[in-house]
Amino acid sequence: DDKSKEDDDEEEVIHTPYYLENFRTILKTVLEDKDNLKLYSQQDMVTITNFHELSDESQKLYVRLFGRKWAWLAASRIKYPEIAEDLSPIIKELTVTGFLLTDSELTELEPTLNLLPASDIKSLAKTYHLNVSLGKKELIPLLVKKSKQNTIGSMFKVAGHNAQNIMLKRAKKMLGGCLRLTDEPRKVFIRTLMLFSLTDTILDEDMANGQATQLLRMLYVVATCSILSSFRMLQVNIGAVVYPTYTVNKQTHIFPDREALLTFSEASMLDAELWSKLERNNWKAAYDVADKSLPMFLRPYTPAGVYMRILNQGVEVLQRRKEYSEAVCLLERLLGQETYCTDYRGHWWERLALNYDAHLKNLEKALKASENGLKDKHVRVGRRLALYLRAEKICTAPKSKFLTRMKRIPNLSVEEAPKVYIDGTVLSDNVPGQKYKFMIADPEGDSDDITFCGVEQLVLEHYKHNGYPEVQYQTHPLDMYSEAFYHRRKADIDRQIDIIRKSSFKELCDLVSKVWEKNFNVLCIGINWELFKDLDHLQGLIKCFGGQRLASLLQRYAQDPRHTRSGFPDLTLWNPKEGTLKISEVKGPGDRLSHKQILWLDYLIQSGVDAEVCHVKGKPAFYTIYQNL
Repeated sequence: DDKSKEDDDEEEVIHTPYYLENFRTILKTVLEDKDNLKLYSQQDMVTITNFHELSDESQKLYVRLFGRKWAWLAASRIKYPEIAEDLSPIIKELTVTGFLLTDSELTELEPTLNLLPASDIKSLAKTYHLNVSLGKKELIPLLVKKSKQNTIGSMFKVAGHNAQNIMLKRAKKMLGGCLRLTDEPRKVFIRTLMLFSLTDTILDEDMANGQATQLLRMLYVVATCSILSSFRMLQVNIGAVVYPTYTVNKQTHIFPDREALLTFSEASMLDAELWSKLERNNWKAAYDVADKSLPMFLRPYTPAGVYMRILNQGVEVLQRRKEYSEAVCLLERLLGQETYCTDYRGHWWERLALNYDAHLKNLEKALKASENGLKDKHVRVGRRLALYLRAEKICTAPKSKFLTRMKRIPNLSVEEAPKVYIDGTVLSDNVPGQKYKFMIADPEGDSDDITFCGVEQLVLEHYKHNGYPEVQYQTHPLDMYSEAFYHRRKADIDRQIDIIRKSSFKELCDLVSKVWEKNFNVLCIGINWELFKDLDHLQGLIKCFGGQRLASLLQRYAQDPRHTRSGFPDLTLWNPKEGTLKISEVKGPGDRLSHKQILWLDYLIQSGVDAEVCHVKGKPAFYTIYQNL
């Protein structure tokens, strides 16, 4: 019997889908941490217990629905044949246990109408003598308006003759039933997922404008983090991804009590709502949403930290609406505190100076903003250079009355990188907004053998035939992208960099070999194991770098990874036979260097690295063809 029971247990494990297994693991992991128990009320714990007592099929369906957008869903669209062909008994169990609401709880007309397909909306509109040539979006407001008009029955208060109720019943009948997860249990699980993966709730200002990142941000808080976490855990389970082993050193409690977690969760929901508006470029709606005990790197996980990020997006909204005076006021309020979002301060000073200069035409205040920003210890790297260049532009402009002010500004001039220019044949006219496509011929092949490529590949081919053999183009603690990352590890980082700086080539190769063998294919932020064919390939690059230059490069990144992770030149080329190294930033027609790229090139040159900018000049394809005739 015992053996039979073990076999049954094994069978159950094998047939438990990964998304449910990982959802259970997340709950178990969070609740095993004793520090988290104070963040759950008695009712929260009852909710989690009730979930575990559900049948496997009900748990599967709940997790599937949890990963979808939280809204009323038409029952006809909920199909999971891998769970059961007939979901009715499962839906009934979830409803009885309080995890699911049915259409009996749907009492508002407009949300019900939105669930109907366009064809049903038109049929309903026809019964109310509305113009059925209109679209669904236009018809719904008209139907809602119609439902508020008095009928003869409603004027005499005849039972059942409420126009809204009549229309609601008709719409529900057409809909054929709908479902939605109950809000409170759902919030318990969302808070649990937040505790499991806090880093997924935070976005930095350099990445905030990427569309995919915005979408990820929006989807996270509405529970897609369940899918993300499950997918990551599945990759680990099948061996596709290996995370580094580490010991959690928890010295500070981010959430002192349940109320703090609730406030953070509510702020994150508001943050998600704002991101959803921005994702759809709905600036008016976004405008409506946007209307010192913890260490710095933990403050983003506080409610005030979330609200500050919301206000930061409010600046973007105001600028898109061309309300620059209001944007300036909000920026000055944000800069008036130094407790939250200190890594955003460089961005805020830069936007403040730009708004005063370019939009409000107030050079005095633009220069003052640049000066104050340069004095701010939180303003780093590219942001500092941007403020310096703006101040320089204002002070040295023809007939400028601020010329003497330039003497008060610390000199941030950088050494200009050498430039090389190569010609590239451009494929016809490129579509606006898309990257240039170039044509290259194989010098050792047929003259008609043409390849289309991007600007980086074109330059790589140029270097390949000028002394460099072919090469390929060139997860984390909470404080990784804060000032605390380096300061909390200063002794260890400085010691390791000093070892690299003083090592001979043989010692460097031995060091790299140990790290490679111990950590190969272990997932780590900033590391791509696929860039090198093998250990010898990597050691060839180390030989060309040498300890001194390699230590200088690593030191700059380690001291400020948040602000130096971007801007590094596109191509790193080396010839292990000759021991030569070149680092090149590639610029296509019309491109120019960013502030961070300028600073990286300057730093590399100062460190003794052969670095340059390669400008590709495009020429029409027909011109090349004509020359070859």
